Amino acid sequence: MNKIATLVILSLLSTFSIAEQRIIAVEGSGMVEAVPDLIRISYNVFNLHKDDPSKAKAKVDEISSVSVQKLINLGVSEQDITSSSLNIETAEDYDDNGNASIIGHVVRRDIDIVIRDIGLYGDVIQALVDSQVSEIDSVKPDVSNYEELKREALASAAQSARSNAEFLAKQFGAKLDKVHQIGKQNIRRQYSLEEIVVTAQKRSASNIKSIPYEFKPGNVKVSSEVYVEFQLK
Repeated sequence: MNKIATLVILSLLSTFSIAEQRIIAVEGSGMVEAVPDLIRISYNVFNLHKDDPSKAKAKVDEISSVSVQKLINLGVSEQDITSSSLNIETAEDYDDNGNASIIGHVVRRDIDIVIRDIGLYGDVIQALVDSQVSEIDSVKPDVSNYEELKREALASAAQSARSNAEFLAKQFGAKLDKVHQIGKQNIRRQYSLEEIVVTAQKRSASNIKSIPYEFKPGNVKVSSEVYVEFQLK
């Protein structure tokens, strides 16, 4: 009987303790910037053949092989060239009444590359154009130490959360105690770039290579947000 009474009393004390906890919830944010040291490019090659998808694929394979070989000749590593997918589908057209008719077979290959020497960018773009690839889907500056930057941004967000909590607690005459809970974390990577078309006159005046673009990547920004609850003394 005494044991049961003791358990009941301890349970009540625990309940009262939790109910009396004072909690402050805050968000913190942090961001770090870094100069990009690599560029990720995605491009594709596709071909339409009216009757034979194998002929469309043969043309896609031919252009893909030429483009990859040109990239390797420029110094892009084979390990940094990957073919992410090969799609084969039927192409259809629709008349004014919405009736579909098959116009052929489309084969598409998507290829991703990583340029670890940013100075090669202009030559790489020109090589892809000369190879007659269908589309250059995206160009993204990036950093090789992203995981390190992510941790730095997260640490900055954590410090921001504590600073915000200390400031708010002080306004009400309270002080922070231990962390009660760490909630959702959001991490984002942002990049910017600028491509400037270089005119023939400008190329001649500056005596630079006759390439169609100058590439000016902006800094890569890694930002983090964290939600933290602190107990108050």
